[in-house]
Amino acid sequence: MRKYPVSLHFLGRSLAAFTLLVATGAGAAERPLSGQAYRFADEAYKAFAQGQYDTAAAKARAAIRLRPDVARLRDLLEKAELARGTAQAQLAFDASAASYQALARRDFAQAIEQARKAVDYLPAVPAFHIALINALVAAGELAQAEQAASDTIKPETPSSEALLLRGAIRQQRGAVEPAQADFDQALSIASPATQRGIRLVAADAALANRDPQRALRLLEPLPGGADQEAATRRALATIMLGRSDPSHAALAFSFPLVSCTSGPDLVSACDINPGTASADPGFLLADQAYRAFADKNYALASSKAGAAIQLSPHDLSYRRLHVQALSAQGLLAEAEQAASTSLAEFGNDADMLLARADIRKRRGDTAAANADYAAVLSAPDKTNRTEIAALVGLGRKEEARERLAAAVRSPEKGSELELAYLALQAGDNQDALDLFGRAEAQGTLTDAARHDAAYAAARQGRNEQAIGYFNRTVDAAQSGHLAMDAQQIYDARREAADLERRWGARATLSHRGVAAAGVGVPHGGTIDGTDIAAEAYWRPFGLQNGTLVEIYGRLNETLIGGSGVRTGSATAQAALGARVKPFSEINAILALERLVALGNATNGDWLARAGFSSDAGLDLHADQSSWLSTHVYAEAGHYFQHPQSYATLEGQLGRSYRLGASGSTLVLFPHVVMGADYDSSLIEHDKKAIGSGLGTSMRYWFRQDYYDAPRSYADLSLQYRWRLAGDKRAEGWFIRFSVSY
Repeated sequence: MRKYPVSLHFLGRSLAAFTLLVATGAGAAERPLSGQAYRFADEAYKAFAQGQYDTAAAKARAAIRLRPDVARLRDLLEKAELARGTAQAQLAFDASAASYQALARRDFAQAIEQARKAVDYLPAVPAFHIALINALVAAGELAQAEQAASDTIKPETPSSEALLLRGAIRQQRGAVEPAQADFDQALSIASPATQRGIRLVAADAALANRDPQRALRLLEPLPGGADQEAATRRALATIMLGRSDPSHAALAFSFPLVSCTSGPDLVSACDINPGTASADPGFLLADQAYRAFADKNYALASSKAGAAIQLSPHDLSYRRLHVQALSAQGLLAEAEQAASTSLAEFGNDADMLLARADIRKRRGDTAAANADYAAVLSAPDKTNRTEIAALVGLGRKEEARERLAAAVRSPEKGSELELAYLALQAGDNQDALDLFGRAEAQGTLTDAARHDAAYAAARQGRNEQAIGYFNRTVDAAQSGHLAMDAQQIYDARREAADLERRWGARATLSHRGVAAAGVGVPHGGTIDGTDIAAEAYWRPFGLQNGTLVEIYGRLNETLIGGSGVRTGSATAQAALGARVKPFSEINAILALERLVALGNATNGDWLARAGFSSDAGLDLHADQSSWLSTHVYAEAGHYFQHPQSYATLEGQLGRSYRLGASGSTLVLFPHVVMGADYDSSLIEHDKKAIGSGLGTSMRYWFRQDYYDAPRSYADLSLQYRWRLAGDKRAEGWFIRFSVSY
């Protein structure tokens, strides 16, 4: 008979050595013992060293109750139990071996009997308990298996493997919530080596329960592309998110295999092997279609979705994806035809009706779109989501909000995350943000939803919350847990930087066209000279959903002027004012400022200004080396005490080029330009001047970090314009150097 000798020599150590091991390499994830836990552990080791194994076991249990996270205490308990009876250990191993042999020949009764003997001989060894649970499950005795797992889960000897098996058993028996609780508890105490297996099994259960959001949350910490089993389950969850028909489950729960071994020192090691994810015939093609759609390759997405439909013709989620991909390509006629074909074959599916309604609305067929929206409201499979979307489509937003409020109050309201998106559809950003917050507290907020929550928070003016969401979105994208391209990540960083800004400063040195720089014409100065302006501003409320209020102070001075024009300190002028951007979507500015004369060639006055700008492509593009850029700026102002009116307009069209390697923030912008200005105070010259020409500017962006896009830039612009009409000041060189901080 093979013997399993027990070496007791290495256990006769002081607790000081044990604590040193825990605090250094051997237990890097464990906190050092302290307090009563330290005292019980010290007494346990001393008793063991003196051969008092009963006392050692009792003290070890007491220490484990206080510090169940310390694995070495459980090892000590196992060895103390073993030292009380090495003969029982031999019997236990023999019984365990006999149990596995019986299980192999499908003699379940004998397997259970022998596994129970092993547990009775040596109850401190987890591997024997796991073997008993496996035998009971194989025999179909799920109630007994659940009880055996519960018996194994003791406060002093918590077992993530036993919790996992009990959760799987409860899942098989239809006890979904207790099963989820077991999976979550197993994760909370599991070692890094077993975390992955538990997450995969728990995700399988979530998918079997048609809860893809929970599955994605469980899978989130696992590597993106390197873990194929995790990637497959993510794809299944993504597909399931697009399905409204609960009868089409993408994954049936497959019971996991948990196998444990125990060597001569009785330390158990367990492997967790999740069940195999099974999919319908069109799954792989649909997975490729979803990935292509996420990458904005809509042509490939529609092709793959069409092929998936050929293999799985009754899967409506694949048909919806096909319609969405066609619509995203702008192939609206083909998308409408595909939706109509599906509706003709499978009846009034609410999701497909809603998709066709949106397509028809885009095609300008309002009557047909409204008919589809109305059909959604009477569809037998309508959901809160489709009903609210249909009400919004019909322009009945108040009813949509009432329906949302009813859904929130309903006992069967669904997930907080789903309700948050319904609130967004209904145009209720406040409720959406509150629901996103609840989902965050419950741990069900996905990374993609967190990105949407960031914009909802920004629209509500809750900037700190929005910045937090944007920062976590960047973290998820950079770690590979959220699919975002380089430009989308940059846009999130740009939003965070804009929301953080509460103050700033600008300085401009310009030869001609001071007004075009956005600082106003110095009263008594010139618009055909060289001027300098510097400004500092403060945003007392920050950016509020695209609107803002700024308090600012400015200094102006003319450095070079025409014949007879005063320059230098005599033209110095200060201004203190306030401006407001009243519209979220329109970049219009209204300002009122008090001018203070600092030099004897200027006057005090009140100045009212209105400005408008429209830009595209002036910011950096993270994923391109060149891009189309346009800029239009218009401003008009009036001085009241010394009446004078002015107006200026400048438009630029060109292409921006990134200079240097990828990631460079130096941009060259060659462009065509047209400018015009008007000054009512001019007597000897034409009040208006219009010119057009060519120019180039070079802008260097700086002051960026991991979470924020560049917040400052220096820009040098050089233009030559030919006069088209009016005064000759419209012709010549226009030079401008500006810094925005």
